[in-house]
Amino acid sequence: MNERAVLLGKTKGLVGVLTEPTRTFAAKNYPAIILLNAGLVHRVGPNRIYVQIARRLAASGFPALRFDLAGIGDSGNRTDDLSLKEGAINDVKEAMNFLACEQIARHFILVGICSGANNSLRAAQNDPRVIGAVPIEPYHFSTTGYHLYLYSRRLLNLRSWQRLVTMKSDFWRLLRNYKIRKENWPKANGKSGQVGAEGRASFKTQIVSEIQDLLSRGVSLHFVYCVDSPSYYNHYLPLRQKTASSKQFQVTLFANTDHTFTLVSSQASLVNSIHDWVKAVAQAPSLPRRL
Repeated sequence: MNERAVLLGKTKGLVGVLTEPTRTFAAKNYPAIILLNAGLVHRVGPNRIYVQIARRLAASGFPALRFDLAGIGDSGNRTDDLSLKEGAINDVKEAMNFLACEQIARHFILVGICSGANNSLRAAQNDPRVIGAVPIEPYHFSTTGYHLYLYSRRLLNLRSWQRLVTMKSDFWRLLRNYKIRKENWPKANGKSGQVGAEGRASFKTQIVSEIQDLLSRGVSLHFVYCVDSPSYYNHYLPLRQKTASSKQFQVTLFANTDHTFTLVSSQASLVNSIHDWVKAVAQAPSLPRRL
C-alpha cells in the first residue's frame, strides 16, 4: 500500500492521509472508506485505531482517507458561518469530491467513533454517493430505563456498595443533578418534566426514522456497540425492534471493552469486523457500479 498526505477543500485547509492499495486492485472499482474524527481526536483516531483500519482495508484493495474536520488536528479553522453539524457534512462532501476528482472512487463508506458516528449518519443522509456507514458507539440520550439497567448490574457488586455508603458513588452526583434539572424544567400543562420526557421520546423517534430512510434508500449500516455503554441500551434496543427485518442493517456487540477500544485485543476484533463487513458490502450485487 501507499500513504500520502493530502489537502482537501476549496481552500485546501483540510488535512488528511490517504492510504491507497496497489494498482492490482484499481480495476475493481471498490468504494473508498472515509474515517471521521472521534470528538477532538485527530485523524489517527483513539488509540491510533483509524490507522489500523485504513491500512487493513487498503491491503484488501480499498482506498481509505482519514482526515481532520475544520478546526480539529492539523486542519484550519472554519472561515464560513456554518454550524458544527453543517460544517461536518460540508467537510465530508469535500473529502468525497477530492476522491472523485482524483478518480479514486465514486462511492463511499463512512466510518466514525462517537461524534464521528453521528457525522457519518448525517453525511449519509445528505449525499447519495454514500452507500454505507459504520457508526461506532454513537451519541446516546439518557433515559430512566438505562439508569435502572446500569444500577441493577451494580447491586451485586461489593465495591459499588462501598462507594455508595462512603458517598463516593456517581449515584449521588446524578441524584443532585436530576433534582436541579427537575426544578428548572419548564412546566407544560402544570406538570414539570413533561417537556424533557417528550423531547427524549421525539429524539428516539427521529433517530429510528432517519435510519429507516437510509435503509430504504439502499444504504448499508453496520452499528458497533460496547455492551455496557449507554449507546447500546438507548440506541441499539429501539433500533433492533424497528430494523430487525432489514438485511442491510447489522449490529456487532463487543463485551469487555470500552468506548474507545483501549485493549489491543478489542482493537483487533474491531478492525476485523469492519474489514469483513466492508468487503461483503463491496461484493454485494446491488453495489452501484461505474457511471
